[in-house]
Amino acid sequence: MSFLRNKIYSLLRFTEKYTKTDMVYLTKGGFWLSLGQVFNALGGFLTLYIFSTFAPQHVFGTYQYVLSIVSVLYVFALPGIATALTRAFAKGVDGVLIRAIRMKLLWGISASILSLLLALYYFINSNDLLAGSFLIVSFFLPTMGAFQLYRSVLNGRKMFRRVAQFDIISRIFSVCLMGIVLFLTNNLVIIIFSYFLFHTLLRGSFLFYTLRALSFNKINDTETFSYAKHLSFMGILAVVAAQFDKILVFHYLGAVELAVYIIALTPVDQLRSIVGIIRTIAFPKLSAQSAAVIKKTLLKKILRLELLIIPVIALYITCIPFLIRHIFPQYIDAIIYSQVLIFYLLFSPRSLITTALKAQMKTKELYIIRILGPLFRMIILFPLLKFFGLWGAVWGLLISELFLYILYYLVFRRI
Repeated sequence: MSFLRNKIYSLLRFTEKYTKTDMVYLTKGGFWLSLGQVFNALGGFLTLYIFSTFAPQHVFGTYQYVLSIVSVLYVFALPGIATALTRAFAKGVDGVLIRAIRMKLLWGISASILSLLLALYYFINSNDLLAGSFLIVSFFLPTMGAFQLYRSVLNGRKMFRRVAQFDIISRIFSVCLMGIVLFLTNNLVIIIFSYFLFHTLLRGSFLFYTLRALSFNKINDTETFSYAKHLSFMGILAVVAAQFDKILVFHYLGAVELAVYIIALTPVDQLRSIVGIIRTIAFPKLSAQSAAVIKKTLLKKILRLELLIIPVIALYITCIPFLIRHIFPQYIDAIIYSQVLIFYLLFSPRSLITTALKAQMKTKELYIIRILGPLFRMIILFPLLKFFGLWGAVWGLLISELFLYILYYLVFRRI
């Protein structure tokens, strides 16, 4: 066994001449995060399958709309604290943890208030299902967000194995729960309540375990929380823009069309999350490197990653019709949209530039990207979707990603 391990180690070190990357570090972290992502992807597909089997399309579409709105509400719950906390732990600054949890809980109350206002709005407009859904959401928003900070601690400590284990546990239980709930009922309010109760309890147990299992120093700093506020503020438009297409599809085309759109987009998002694994692994490393080193090496690594993605796109275009016809036969219309949306994947590696900018605390550059990019997406999505329907949403995503790709490159060259 030790002989095989040494051979693999030597091979990884040999490949570093070509990848210009610490392949041992990437493989160690990447294996566990990739394993977690495999379970996430399988769980995501199983959840979609359960919805397509047991729930009408309009229930699935409305459920996705609620989750999209919840993502927008989270921008008022200091989302930047997660990245700032990861950075703090990567630098050995553990003393900020308890204050970070308290701040996340406190800021989460503002998101809850907005959710209550949405519930009131839908109640006045006689939409009891959405009113009840957002009423339930308001109770869980503060704790559900704060409890997830265990991920920041573990990622900052480079404990990717533990993160993957928690992800696997979460996904297995989530799929089982959703299967039971949807088998018993199609009531949206019950589905939303089950989802948020389960994830709040599970994340709470993960945070409790993390606090009990790890030891923490008392080193503190003053920059983590100001940086968290900067990240949260500059991320508002990005989060809204990320959900803008789904919200517009629901309001202008309806819940059924949103369900079709989600079926087309979800496999692409699962593939894009693989780049997210690399981003997670890279963040602690980039936090410890100088800007000069990052500027010299990062673009070459992004180009290599893009070249690897091209055959993945070709394979996806070939296979996705078979998968949708046999797994989601009610959503045949999603095939052509998904085949076009896969080109979205080609632009994913540019997110490593954001990771580098965050790691180096390049606040000015982050503001430029986080304001101009989302604004452009929202500006073009509205007329495209209005005049071209679901195709407008698809082309709007691709055009905005191309714009972001160019913007990221120009900003990165200036640091």
